[in-house]
Amino acid sequence: MKVIIAGAARDIEKYWENTKVSLDIIFKSVEDYFCIIVESNSSDNTLKCLNNWANNDPKKVIISLGKQESPIRTQRIAAARNTYMNYINNNKLCDKYDYLLVVDLDDVLNIESNFKEQLNSCFKITDWDAMASNRKDKYYDIWALRSESEILFCDFDCININYNIIRIKSPHTKNTIIIKKVRVDEPNVKRYLDDPSILIKNIPRDYGFIPCTSAFCGMVLYKLNSIKNKLYNGDITCEHLAFHKDLKMFINSEFISG
Repeated sequence: MKVIIAGAARDIEKYWENTKVSLDIIFKSVEDYFCIIVESNSSDNTLKCLNNWANNDPKKVIISLGKQESPIRTQRIAAARNTYMNYINNNKLCDKYDYLLVVDLDDVLNIESNFKEQLNSCFKITDWDAMASNRKDKYYDIWALRSESEILFCDFDCININYNIIRIKSPHTKNTIIIKKVRVDEPNVKRYLDDPSILIKNIPRDYGFIPCTSAFCGMVLYKLNSIKNKLYNGDITCEHLAFHKDLKMFINSEFISG
């Protein structure tokens, strides 16, 4: 299996020693690899760590965007991800490699020693474009998630729903007081506003494949032929949603990002 590993990095210096171990496990689990990491807006020694690690290794490319000026976090992340996508397309890496593995590079990533077996489990079915990861414990990444499955149902933007709640600070207790909620008719959204934890669940490793239209949770494996010329968009909500549009996607319960 020939795989490109890619990720966006910001202020990951304190996690880097552990992240390097996870990346090394991934590299040793595939036939051939190429790694692209795009850094931006770091206030620590992230870029120095990355450059020292790559150290003129032709299989490792580090690109820094410096300080991105956009105040919107998802726009900055999308720009970083589009940088590695453009690098892949401009250098015709789709002709040399078969898959793209996108990973988080901070404390989220904690690859297990049997990663090769986990990777192979993605091919128990063949009709897919993207295969997202599970977690050892709670499946936390509901912002990128869109699924109508029974075990992991989330069909709305939970983060922006919360942004539409007006809040003020109490001058006496310094606690946040909700003074107004937007009108929400969907029962799942109402339940989430009352108790956000209802969407964060543990998925058993032997559960199998969960259909979804978007997911991330630390790691996704893509067939490169399925994502040629695709780009991210962080203008409205989570940058993964636009990228995953029209892909046949699953969460693989055996595929663990951390």
